[in-house]
Amino acid sequence: MRRRHTATFRLAAMFLPFLFMVGAGHAGQTVAITYDADNAMHAFGVRDLQQALNVTGNQVVSESAAFRITITQFEPGMGPQSFRIQREGTRGVRIVAGDSVGAMYGTLELAEQIGLGGGLEAIHDKARKPYILRRGLKFNIPLDARAPSYDDTGTSAHENIPVMWEWEFWQQFLDSMVRNRYNVLTLWTTHPYPGIVKLPEYPEANYDDVHVLKQPVDERGDRHWDKLDVFDPANTKVVKQISLDDKIAFWQKVFDYAEDHGIEIYVLHWNIYTFGAEGKYGITDNGKNEKTIAYIRYCITRFLETYPQVDGIGVAAGEHFNIPAGERERWLWRTYGQGIMDHCKDHPDRQVGFIFRSLMSNADTILNTFKDYDAGPFHTDHKYARARVHSTTTSPYLDFEYREGLEQVK
Repeated sequence: MRRRHTATFRLAAMFLPFLFMVGAGHAGQTVAITYDADNAMHAFGVRDLQQALNVTGNQVVSESAAFRITITQFEPGMGPQSFRIQREGTRGVRIVAGDSVGAMYGTLELAEQIGLGGGLEAIHDKARKPYILRRGLKFNIPLDARAPSYDDTGTSAHENIPVMWEWEFWQQFLDSMVRNRYNVLTLWTTHPYPGIVKLPEYPEANYDDVHVLKQPVDERGDRHWDKLDVFDPANTKVVKQISLDDKIAFWQKVFDYAEDHGIEIYVLHWNIYTFGAEGKYGITDNGKNEKTIAYIRYCITRFLETYPQVDGIGVAAGEHFNIPAGERERWLWRTYGQGIMDHCKDHPDRQVGFIFRSLMSNADTILNTFKDYDAGPFHTDHKYARARVHSTTTSPYLDFEYREGLEQVK
């Protein structure tokens, strides 16, 4: 229970400034808010706005108000995520936004002005548009002892496996992302598909429930889990009984909530891992195994069909490959790239972004290999400062690892 209490405390702490304004001496007013109640992003911002108004001594009413707040959107030329707060005399304020996300951000900004400033008197004109359009978080997700993220040989990942299946956690986490204006969530994994996607062509790979290790995790153990059979019942135990259908419904709910609040979902993969399918249907983690290539390609297509909310797929060309650079990029194209393309042939209106992490690869090889990718935007990713982003104001690895390849791309 400690983890849950801690999470609740952290999220509640964001509202402490509002709570401290109660009784600050400002005379309250009646306030009416006009917005699209059917729009989840409008509604999210308005909930925080109502709380800020209430704790600063104001009363939210539906009509006959002394002060009116109006939220409108789709102002031509404003651009995505943008908003403008403008006072209308002494008795009102209007939020104009370029889209629903901008309306939500503008309403959150107004709530913060009122809550932190102590009341309606603190409202001031403000216009904002994003300097960085996509602001994301990297989340190494420990779904199951049988579907680890990379290097889950630590208690922090293993003990949080059950938390990954708690709706309350995800709702609070995604709400926190919105309030901090993050709009991309990247979930990093190895091979989770047998546990979250129905695979009719490989039914023996699928599995129910959520498992953890029976023995304490070995922090000096094998990060690739080659030396421990995580599908041997002697090594794991059930921590949550849940059918595959219910697991799919759970993640659809999480992804729906993210989409409804302006958060894009990307799923990124370390390679090559085949948890759940290893040893079945001729599948192995060997990069030259054609049956593995066909299987991974199929998994990606099925994943995108199961979760239409997902905005993109990503890959890394390192970690667990037994084939050399050059062949790795080709393997990733034939699996993830063509798996996405297969899906988009049947869903031509859907855009699926692709992120290729450049570690152990280079820009010209990546872009040449994926030159036929046309299912959506294609991005390459470079680790800014390895694992210590705040240690430098420049990327020391970019010049000698990646720049030459980038400059060769026309």
